[in-house]
Amino acid sequence: MTLQTQLDRLLQTAVEQGDVPGVVAVVVDRDGIRYEGAFGKRNLTNGSPMTVDTVAWIASMTDKNPPQAAALERAR
Repeated sequence: MTLQTQLDRLLQTAVEQGDVPGVVAVVVDRDGIRYEGAFGKRNLTNGSPMTVDTVAWIASMTDKNPPQAAALERAR
């Protein structure tokens, strides 16, 4: 089973089990994007789907989350 298939299953299962309403994940390294996937809903009222370019609010940015900080810096 490929990494993409494993991550897709993990994230889809989290949505299906109600752990999260929607999720976007991206894996990058120095050579670029290795994985990107989006599952679930970004808006529960109108049912619009989560997409890989969905903008989300990150509630906590502490020193425990350096990958998030690196991703935000790269996006700037």
